[in-house]
Amino acid sequence: MAGSAKLTAATGAGLAVALGVTTGIATLALPATWRPYLWLAWPALVILMVASVIIAVRQLNAEHSDGGALDGLALGRARERLLDRVSRDWIRDVFERSLYQESRLELGLTATVDAPHPWGLVSARIRGRSQPVPAGTPINRVFDQLDRAMLVMGPPGSGKTTTMLELLRDLLAQARTDCQTPMPVFLPLSAWSFNQQSLEAWMLGEISERYQVAVGHVRAWIDGEQILPMLDGLDEVGKERRQACVNAINTFRHIHGTVPIVVSCRTRDYRQFKTKLTLYGTLSIQELSKSQVESFISRPDGLFSGVAAALEREPELWDLAVTPLTLNIMILAFRNMARTAPLGGISKEERLGRLFSVYVRTMLARRSNAGQQHGSTIRRLAFLADQLQWFQRTVFDSSFISVLPFRSRPGVNRAEVIAAIAWMPASVLAVALTGSAFYGWRGGVVG
Repeated sequence: MAGSAKLTAATGAGLAVALGVTTGIATLALPATWRPYLWLAWPALVILMVASVIIAVRQLNAEHSDGGALDGLALGRARERLLDRVSRDWIRDVFERSLYQESRLELGLTATVDAPHPWGLVSARIRGRSQPVPAGTPINRVFDQLDRAMLVMGPPGSGKTTTMLELLRDLLAQARTDCQTPMPVFLPLSAWSFNQQSLEAWMLGEISERYQVAVGHVRAWIDGEQILPMLDGLDEVGKERRQACVNAINTFRHIHGTVPIVVSCRTRDYRQFKTKLTLYGTLSIQELSKSQVESFISRPDGLFSGVAAALEREPELWDLAVTPLTLNIMILAFRNMARTAPLGGISKEERLGRLFSVYVRTMLARRSNAGQQHGSTIRRLAFLADQLQWFQRTVFDSSFISVLPFRSRPGVNRAEVIAAIAWMPASVLAVALTGSAFYGWRGGVVG
């Protein structure tokens, strides 16, 4: 806009000069009595030219200010929409629908400072020393203590995503009260595998597409460091691409070092990386203890009485209750059930498989028309599980749908296979007969 103002001013000056020359030529036709006073025309021309330039520049600056105000209003409205959509998609539709809202499970957390002191002072805090997080400490406080650049790490099913969503809820509240606070945006990293780009380019596409925000607004936010990326599931990236994803995050950190960021990953997978994330600290989630589980399921209203009875009847189930994910599955599978199928006397893997079977049957029974669709639903769930295992994925999201048709189809029965096999030779025979009817045996062979 400033360049346009200068161009317009220069154009106005050129026109003023041209006008002066034209006026000078025209003065030859003036009466002779006026000619002694023509020298006054040139100073007046210069004054008018300068005044024209000043007026044009001020007018363009005023228009630019009005346009900037309009752009600011548009960005403000877009900011509110983005915060609303992030809150709707992840807090209302996911976080608030989890068991977290019924009974909060207090996780065992430890915080570790990974970044060394920049001058290597011996008296500084030792790198890598873990300290337990006191029970009841808000996650956003731990986030602040770790310089707002944090890795959330834990075993499978330990509650990494739930912990990040709890932090997302608090950060959204901060962003609504302070328009200068970066906007937290929850982004599953599993989608990065399908379109490997720089983190900025990937975030631009994901935020604009997933949250339906104009690309120009998202680009302005990223350039202005107004986006707080919450990158969930580094272990969900394909094994051959994980190190490249780590490098992309580190490059983003090198360019935007003051932008807060959160990344989650499984402990075992993260320890296999040759290059680590350049984050300040790590929040580690520990496995649940028996006392934590007992405290969690011992509710006066008896809401979790089903899983309590199952654990008392079959102590072998305790080795499945050490992670929040499997504990939640057990709570849902055994809710309001007086008796359950025996799960003891078998290996842990078999026990987990039977638990999932009980869970699926229980959840399907809650559907009004589930009795007519159990077989079809289970076949499709098995198909999705097979696809996830094939592509080394553990989270199913919309970005995964595009690769499903390349392997197989769910629910293909024997009748469909027989019909497909019979249709091919019948089609060939029909074309051959048509060709022979018009062109003889040669037409039949071509057909």
